[in-house]
Amino acid sequence: MYWYRVYGERLASDVPLPEARPASAGEPSWTFRQPAGAPARVDARLLGSQDLYPGCGARLYRTPSGLRVVVDDTGTYDLGPDGHDIAWYPSADSTPDFGRAHLLGRVLATSLHFRGALVLHGSAVAYDDGAAIFLAPKHTGKSTLALALTLAGARLISDDSLA
Repeated sequence: MYWYRVYGERLASDVPLPEARPASAGEPSWTFRQPAGAPARVDARLLGSQDLYPGCGARLYRTPSGLRVVVDDTGTYDLGPDGHDIAWYPSADSTPDFGRAHLLGRVLATSLHFRGALVLHGSAVAYDDGAAIFLAPKHTGKSTLALALTLAGARLISDDSLA
């Protein structure tokens, strides 16, 4: 098991997350795993959707056992009833980088939102002595700026969602 600090809380993961800050083992706020197989078929009620880029979207569902986030290019994330247990079922054409990015942004932000946290639309990068956060409407360059700063030495905190 790998341990990380994310959104000021502890995440236990059976998948390495090189983008996240390592943490000591302890009581996790979230447990992330990647089980074999496909997600269970369940009755689900659509709560919302978002177009990410042409031909790719994300949808949030309420299921009998919690929440489900489906991202067309990445796969399905099932969140348990309290949002603490998260399982990722990658789609056949997904990449690990996108899977981790959606977990650290959209999926954990969804969990935090349903636990009562304020979640904002934005991106953030970290430096040794602080962080920079970009809040703005869609398609205004937040992700592009965050990427440029990571290429210049910053560490990505989150893209698209901030708690």
